[in-house]
Amino acid sequence: MNRRMTEFSSALVTRAASLRDNPQYSDLEIIIPTRSFHAHKIILSARSSDWGRGVDLSSSVVLDWKAFGDQTCGDILDYIYLDELKCLEDNTLH
Repeated sequence: MNRRMTEFSSALVTRAASLRDNPQYSDLEIIIPTRSFHAHKIILSARSSDWGRGVDLSSSVVLDWKAFGDQTCGDILDYIYLDELKCLEDNTLH
């Protein structure tokens, strides 16, 4: 990988991390048991094409994650935005 591409990739990772629960450019809300988060469809879609049964991320404005614990939701968001993989407390994800 050339230097320019490495700098570009690094800048993208840094920018994505700065958008975690940031209303700037937010086009999606994730609702968890005790609060909600600002989210960004482009970042979620870069991580996965499947966000649940019947969920069309392109037309959704809300994702309901209330079935999961707060810690699990936080861990998922850390993975999505920060690329930090933690052991999930909730065994409902496979």
